[in-house]
Parts: sequence; C-alpha cells; structure tokens
Amino acid sequence: VITSLHGDAVEFSAWAAEVINANPDAQKAYRRVQDRTQIGLLDRPVGIAIDADDNLIITDSTRGRLQVYTKEKDYMDPQFNL
Repeated sequence: VITSLHGDAVEFSAWAAEVINANPDAQKAYRRVQDRTQIGLLDRPVGIAIDADDNLIITDSTRGRLQVYTKEKDYMDPQFNL
C-alpha cells in the first residue's frame, strides 16, 4: 500500500548531468537554486510501473526523469484481522 510518494532524488543521473553541463542557461539556473531539497521532489508525475523485479518506476514530466524505488526484500505485508 502506498500512502504517499514525494520523490527523493539526491543527484543528477549521468544523462541529466550531461544535459545540464551542455546547456549554459541550465547551469546558471541550477546555480541560482538555493534550496536544492525541492529538486528531489516529484513534480507532475505522469506514469507509474512495477517491473519484473518489483521495482517501482515513476516518470516525472516536469523534471524529465525516472525515479526507481526498490522494494525491501524482507518487508512483510501486515496482517489484518477482520
């Protein structure tokens, strides 16, 4: 059960870093950002999928990225007594 999902990216992927580094305007914009915690958050997620390895994959349209979450293998589903 997912109750909320905020996103938690902490660094650019190699592809994203390449895009930023190739664009002087993007570099200037990134340097102006003082609170970078907001960059890690999802902004207009548009798709969600679960792959064969139980990874949760979210596409974020505004930030132009995928965020991949790996399920904890030892997690046990809670037992509900009805």
